Amino acid sequence: MILGMCVSSAMAVNSILDCKSFTPGKNMKPDQELANSECWKQTVLAANASATDRVALIPKGVKVSMLPFAISDLVNVTFRIDGTVYASLNWKHWPVGAGQPLEERGEEDVRGEDGRYQHFWNIYDS
Repeated sequence: MILGMCVSSAMAVNSILDCKSFTPGKNMKPDQELANSECWKQTVLAANASATDRVALIPKGVKVSMLPFAISDLVNVTFRIDGTVYASLNWKHWPVGAGQPLEERGEEDVRGEDGRYQHFWNIYDS
């Protein structure tokens, strides 16, 4: 007789689906996208604060449209994006860093005539 023991461990994660104000989809209204951004930010911060569950998850099949946001001081957090993330098409609602126009910050304005892409160059790894 062979005696075996099977041990299974499931890795717990922090999912964007746990946020009550999350609305899945693409090309949403700016207030919905802002709420989705806050949900993702809170999901990431929860993973960062956890001693054991350091994964922030967007599950497979989930579509998320959101506005950009800033976050810092993350340590060993895994962003697991099995779904799809869309940058908001509501570019007029994108923040311009620190609430200042680019010209006041002394940065070259490379946004183009319609203002799109104004935040992509602010993505960096500190």
